[in-house]
Amino acid sequence: MSLALGLAAGADSLANFWRISDPDLALRFRPDDAVSLTLKEDRLRAYEDPTVADAPAMAAIARTALRSDPLNPVALRQLAVAESMVGRQAASDRLIDLAHRVSRRDIGTTWLLINRSLDRGDAAGVVRSFDEALSTSAGAAELLFPALADGLFDGGVRNALLPYIRSNRPWMPAFLRHAAAGPDSVSDAALMILAAGGLPATPSYADTDGYVLTGLAARRNFPLAARYLREGVRLPGGFAADVTVGPASLDSRTGPFGWRFINGAEGSALAGEGNAIIVRAEADRRAPVSDRILMLTPGRYSLSLRGTVPDGRAPATAEVALRCIGSPKTDLIVGPAPIATTAAPVSLPFAVPADCPAQRLEVVATSRAIDGEGELTLSDWRLDRL
Repeated sequence: MSLALGLAAGADSLANFWRISDPDLALRFRPDDAVSLTLKEDRLRAYEDPTVADAPAMAAIARTALRSDPLNPVALRQLAVAESMVGRQAASDRLIDLAHRVSRRDIGTTWLLINRSLDRGDAAGVVRSFDEALSTSAGAAELLFPALADGLFDGGVRNALLPYIRSNRPWMPAFLRHAAAGPDSVSDAALMILAAGGLPATPSYADTDGYVLTGLAARRNFPLAARYLREGVRLPGGFAADVTVGPASLDSRTGPFGWRFINGAEGSALAGEGNAIIVRAEADRRAPVSDRILMLTPGRYSLSLRGTVPDGRAPATAEVALRCIGSPKTDLIVGPAPIATTAAPVSLPFAVPADCPAQRLEVVATSRAIDGEGELTLSDWRLDRL
C-alpha cells in the first residue's frame, strides 16, 4: 500500500510539473487532469477555429475534465461553446453564467460574456465585463485593450464608460493612453473624455491629456484638439494663438500644443524667468531644441522676440521657423529667421493661408563658439495680428 501511495504521489508531482509547460506529457501521468485537458484544448483552438463537427469531441474533453474537477471554469466555458455550436443556446448561457460565478479570472469566459452582451445590445453589460476582467486579471489589458479601443466608435459604449472615467478605475488611465495611441480610436477617446466633463484631477491621470492631444495632432484633427484644449484641459479660447512662455504653455497637459523642450548632447532648451526660453548649443553645432503647435486662423501676423546673451557666457544664436502642418508644408517665416543678441525685439511678419489649419513653431539652437557651449535667451515672445 505504501509503495502504491508513493507511486501515486510521484505521478501527481510529475503531472503538476508538466501540466502547464507540456500538457501532453502531464496527461500521460494523469489522463483526466482538468488543467492539462483544458489548456491543451485552448491552445488547439487558438490556432484552429472549431466547427460544428468538432463540438462532440470538445464536449467530451470538457466533461472528462469536469469529472476530475467539477467546478473548473475553463471546462465549463469550453462545454458552453460546444453547446452553443450545436444550437443549445439556453444550456450554453447557463454554463457561461456558472463558469463566471466559479471564477471571474478566466478571460475566455469574459470574452463570451462580452459577445453575449454585444448580441443583446447591452453596452453597460459589455463595459461591466471589461471592467471586471481588467480589475482582476493582470494580463487582461494586453488582450482586452485593443478590443475595447476598437469599440469606442459606438456611442453606447462610450456613454457606458463615462462612470468608469469619473470614478478613476485603476485600469482606465492606461486604457486611455492606449486608445490615444491608436489612429482610429484617439478621436473617440477624446469625445468620451469631453462627455465625462474632462478627467478627474488625480495623479493617475496627470499625463493623459497630453497623450490624447498628441494623438489628435498626429491624426491632424485640429478642430477637436482646439475643443479639447478649451473643454478638456480648460484653457482660454485664445491659447492656441498665444506664443508667450508661461504657465499655460508650459503645462504638460497641453501636449504638443504647449512648449516642448529638448535636452540633447548637441543642444538644449528650458523655460527661463518670465516670458523667455534659454537655448544652449555645443560649439559649431545646430540642433532643434524646442517647438509647439499653434492653430492660427488665416491672416497676416507679426512674431516678435528679443535675443540676449547672459554675462560671461559664450554667445549662441537661434533660428525660428514656422511651417504649416500637413499639405502643403509651407514655410511661413522665410529663412528660418536667425536671432542673435539684439537691442530691440526682432519682428518677423508672416501670413497664414486659408489651407493651413495648424502651424509648427520651432526653435533651432546654433553656436559658432570655438569650443564649449554657447547660450542665448529668447525673451519677450509676442504675436500680433496685422
